[in-house]
Amino acid sequence: MFFALFLNLAMTANGQEKKLTRDQMVLKDREQMTGNSDWIYDDLDQAKTVAREQGKPLMVVLRCIP
Repeated sequence: MFFALFLNLAMTANGQEKKLTRDQMVLKDREQMTGNSDWIYDDLDQAKTVAREQGKPLMVVLRCIP
């Protein structure tokens, strides 16, 4: 996972990654997060349930992709 993040940052820094539309960025972000078991994407009720069961605090991130 770290390597993928590093590679993504390196490509972005070099300008090799093409510009994505807002819709493409949202879909790419959603695809990455739904494949990650550490995150609950777009389901606040499930996130509350899991946080309560695990006795952990809940962090909610509201994002706007320009």
